[in-house]
Amino acid sequence: PDDYKWYNHDAQKNDVNVYLKWQQRLAKDLIFFADAQFRNTAFFINGFQDHPDLRPAVNYNFFNPKAGLTYFLTNTATEIQKLYASAAVGNREPNSADFAVAPAPAPPPATMLDEELGYEISRRKWSVSANLYYMYYHNQLVQTGQINDVGAYTQTNVAKSYRAGIELQGAVKPVRWLMINAN
Repeated sequence: PDDYKWYNHDAQKNDVNVYLKWQQRLAKDLIFFADAQFRNTAFFINGFQDHPDLRPAVNYNFFNPKAGLTYFLTNTATEIQKLYASAAVGNREPNSADFAVAPAPAPPPATMLDEELGYEISRRKWSVSANLYYMYYHNQLVQTGQINDVGAYTQTNVAKSYRAGIELQGAVKPVRWLMINAN
């Protein structure tokens, strides 16, 4: 019915983050970059529809660093070719619905190590790039296929998992006012 309250519990999520970015030219054609993020996420949940007595108060602190290099093979007005590599750590907290499925202890956050290596060439009327990636996960949050009491898919932690692949992109600009992209 139109007047049914699908989301009817008192909850609060605070999310605060601070980050720094640094880029340094190491040589004429070599650039180093580094990012650092500190993130705090806190949940305060005052019961769920099917679990009114469940009242988790959970606080997560994350440090997410990233660093990489870009090397320009060519860098002219008509052509840019570059190679790049990076490594990063990323963390993700569970969502509020995950606390209803696994109320005690609180579900652990997911941590990912991402390594990437790529090549890009850009000219005035076209560009192409290829990016290889490998993402190693610890406690990755994955959907179980189950649906909770409000119709959302539930998640669970998988101790170890990975994703690997290649991303391909291309663009062409046949006239000044039209650009076609594909990935």
